Amino acid sequence: MNLQILTYTSPLLLLTGVVLGAYYYKSLGSSYRLLLLYLIGNLIIDVVSRFLGEFIGNNLILLSVLSVFELLVFSKFYFDLINRKRLVVVLATIGSTYIFFEFAHIDANATTSFQPYAKVVTSFLIVILVLVYFIEQIKREDSMVEKKTQIHHMILGYFTLELILLLPINFLINSKSDFIFYIWFLHLMVLLIFYFYITYCIWMNGKSRKQLPCGL
Repeated sequence: MNLQILTYTSPLLLLTGVVLGAYYYKSLGSSYRLLLLYLIGNLIIDVVSRFLGEFIGNNLILLSVLSVFELLVFSKFYFDLINRKRLVVVLATIGSTYIFFEFAHIDANATTSFQPYAKVVTSFLIVILVLVYFIEQIKREDSMVEKKTQIHHMILGYFTLELILLLPINFLINSKSDFIFYIWFLHLMVLLIFYFYITYCIWMNGKSRKQLPCGL
């Protein structure tokens, strides 16, 4: 199996989500509009990364762009859902500051020493935000409806796996071992499942709200 060819399923899935989101945009709730923005941003970054990889030969610097984008989107996502607003602002500020500092000092052209932690830091902070959300739900003793919490379980699962899989990123980029193929393949599968689920959620939210104007 050619992993390079398989990666083209990613922009196709993102484009599908963006088209569905655009069609249902007026019917989407605010949280789902943020998820649509997430798909749009990832689609743009995906296309640009392929362009840079093809014509420049190095797209590693986009990891910092993706990291700060994800952090800002999901910070806003959970800012609207949890009570501890100040915590969200503090985490987003710390994470963004670190990413910009790393961006200013890291040399993406030196692939053998390229060891960015921006994506790992972003994943870690988003995991914290999801856990804070769940803790608040438990403390309020809310009846947590499965359909309303599935998306949070998916976000938690995805960024936890991202945290684990991308921690040794220098090894993943530079190693010639055949084993690396399976790690990147696993990472791609996790990414595609996450994109698919977000697309599905956008479609279901837009469809239900379009049929029922007062739907949640």
